[in-house]
Amino acid sequence: MNLEVVFKDYFSSDKENLLILERVFDLIEEKSKKVDCDLIGLFDLESLMAINPDILSVVSALISPFYEAEVITDEDVKNNFGKETFEILDAIKKIHGLKFEENNEKSKLSALHKLFMIMAKNIRVVFVILSQRIYVMKNLSSIYSTRDKMMIAKETLHLYVPVASRLGVYRMKTILEDLSFKYVFQNEFEEISKDLEVFGKSRNRIIAIIKRKIEDLLDSMHIKAEVSGRIKSVYSIYKKFQTKNLNTVSDLYDIFAIRIILDSDKNFDKKEDIEKLYLIVGEIHNKWKPLANKFKDYVASPKANGYRSIHTIVVGLFDKDLFQPVEIQVRTKAMHNEAEYGVAAHWLYKTAGSDPESEKVKANSDWLKEVQKISSESEGELNVFKDRIFVLTPRGEIKDLPVGSTPIDFAYSVHTELGHKAYLAKVGERVVPLNQPLSNGDVVSISTKGDGAPKLEWLSFVKTSLAKSMIKSYFNALNVDFYLKEGKKMLNKMLDQIGKEPLDQNYSILKNYFSGNLTVEEREKIIVEVGKGSQQSSDVLRKIFPDSFEQEKKKKSIAKNTLLSGGEDISNNVLIGGESNLPLRIAKCCSPKYGDEIVAYFKKATMLTTIHKKNCKHLKNLDQKRVMPSNWK
Repeated sequence: MNLEVVFKDYFSSDKENLLILERVFDLIEEKSKKVDCDLIGLFDLESLMAINPDILSVVSALISPFYEAEVITDEDVKNNFGKETFEILDAIKKIHGLKFEENNEKSKLSALHKLFMIMAKNIRVVFVILSQRIYVMKNLSSIYSTRDKMMIAKETLHLYVPVASRLGVYRMKTILEDLSFKYVFQNEFEEISKDLEVFGKSRNRIIAIIKRKIEDLLDSMHIKAEVSGRIKSVYSIYKKFQTKNLNTVSDLYDIFAIRIILDSDKNFDKKEDIEKLYLIVGEIHNKWKPLANKFKDYVASPKANGYRSIHTIVVGLFDKDLFQPVEIQVRTKAMHNEAEYGVAAHWLYKTAGSDPESEKVKANSDWLKEVQKISSESEGELNVFKDRIFVLTPRGEIKDLPVGSTPIDFAYSVHTELGHKAYLAKVGERVVPLNQPLSNGDVVSISTKGDGAPKLEWLSFVKTSLAKSMIKSYFNALNVDFYLKEGKKMLNKMLDQIGKEPLDQNYSILKNYFSGNLTVEEREKIIVEVGKGSQQSSDVLRKIFPDSFEQEKKKKSIAKNTLLSGGEDISNNVLIGGESNLPLRIAKCCSPKYGDEIVAYFKKATMLTTIHKKNCKHLKNLDQKRVMPSNWK
C-alpha cells in the first residue's frame, strides 16, 4: 500500500498539512538512500488510522524508524517539523530502549513506571508506540528468530498490554494480547484455537440469529442502534479458563458477545441517551431470561480507567438445541469511543474548534488529569504521579515537576528570565499566590515586571533544584558593593524607625556588636550579611539598642488601628501571596483597617488589586477566581 497516497487523501482538505506531508516524504526519500532496508511504514496503518490521527501523529509514525536508525537527525526533525515532533520521537526512542528482567517483578514494575511516565507527556506517543508494536507482533514470524519471538511477545504481554489496559485502549490491547498469547502460551493457544474451530462451524449462523432478534426488538422500540456480534478473543477465553478453572470452550457459558451501540453523539452523552440504555436492557430482560448476578452497570459505576457500558447475560436467544448464554453490552457512541480508545477518546474527538490552541491546551490538561486518575488507582509502584506532576504552559507545552512545585518552579522551568521577573501567577483564569503548590493538569501563566528580580524568601518554598540554583546564582552574581548598599539601606531604615542616627562612614554603632571592638572590615561583613538576607536588620540592631525596640513596639501598638487611614500608601504594608509592593487600593465599600481579616481582588483589565474585608458583602458578586488570600505585614 502506498502510504503517501493514503495520507495525502486523508489530509486532502488541509493544504498546510499536505505541505508538511510533502516535506516528510521528500526527507524520507533523501534519507532512504543511506539505509539498506526499507524503514517506511513500520507501524500498523489500520490501528493508527482508527484513532483519526492528527498531522503530528502521522509525521512521527513515518519518521520514527529513520530517526532511530540515525539517518534522520535531531536537527533534521527540529528544522523541518518543530520541537513537539522531536519530543514525540525522542519519547518513542526512549520507550524502545526500555528493558526488564524476566521473572523479576520489581524490574517489570520499574519498566512499566517509565513507560507510563513517558507516554503521559504526550498522548500521540501512546498511539504511535502501540501501532508500531502491533506491526511488530503481526510480522513476528517473518522477521525474528525463535528466541527473539518469545522475548518480544513476553515484553508485549508484560509491558505494552498493561499500559493499553490501564489507559482503556481496549481495541489495541485485545490485538496485542492475542498476538502475544500465540507465542508465550503456544500449547494453550493451539488447544483453544482447535476448540474454537470446531465450535465455530456454526458460530456465524448463531450470531446472525441473535443479531436479527436484537434488531427486531430495537425496531419494535423505535430505537436506532448498531448491533454487532462476535466470539470472544483467544486470550480472553484463556483468562476465563484460569479464573473459572475450566478446560474447554464448550464449558464457557458466555463465549458469545453481542454489542448494541446507540445511534447518538460520539462526543458526549445526553440524558435521554442514558435513559434509552436502561430501557433497552429492561426490554431484553423482559423478553429473555437474565442470569442471576451477571448484570454489571459500568455506567452508574465506571471502571477505574473510565470504561462505561452496561453488561448483562441472558439465555433463550436462539433455538433450544443451540441453547447458550449470551453476553450483551449496551452503550452510547461516546461510551464506545471511550471503550475502544480509553481516556484518549476525549483528546481524539474534542480537539476541533474555533480556537485550536485553546482546545489543544484543554485536551492536554484533560489527558493528564485522566491518566493521573488511572495511575493513582493502580497498585504499588505503578502510581507514576506519586512524586511528580505535569503542568502546562498557556500554549499547551507540558512541564514535568516534582509534587509541591509552585508557580516560581514552573516559571524557571520555562525560562530563567521568566523566573527572575515573575510577580503574578494564574492557574487558568484564577490568580494564585507565587508559593501555592500546583496540581496535575494545571494551565499556568506568569506575569512579569520589567524591573522584577528574585526574592531570597523564594528559596523557602521552591521545590526544583533548577529554581533553587537559578535564585542562588542570581544573588551570588551580585557583587559585594550591592549587598553592602542594600544592607546599609535596610539598617538605616530600621535605625530611622527606632529614632536613631543613620550609619556613619565607619559604621561606628556596630563597633561593639557581639564580642566588641570590631574592625571596619568586620563591620562591613555584618552589613553585607544583612544585604544578602542572611541576617535581619532588626535582629542586629535589637542587640545594640534593646530599649529603643521596646519603645518602638509600644508606639506601633498605639498606632495599630490607624496605620492605613487617611489615604496613606499601603503597597508596602499588604502581602498578597507573600508579595508586597503591588499596585493596590483600599475598597471604599468596606474600608478595611489594619488588623482586619482581608482578601485581595485582582482586576484583570487594569492589573489593579483592591483590598476588601474578608466578610465584605460585595465580594459575593465578584468573580471568585480573582479573589486571593492576603494579610497585613
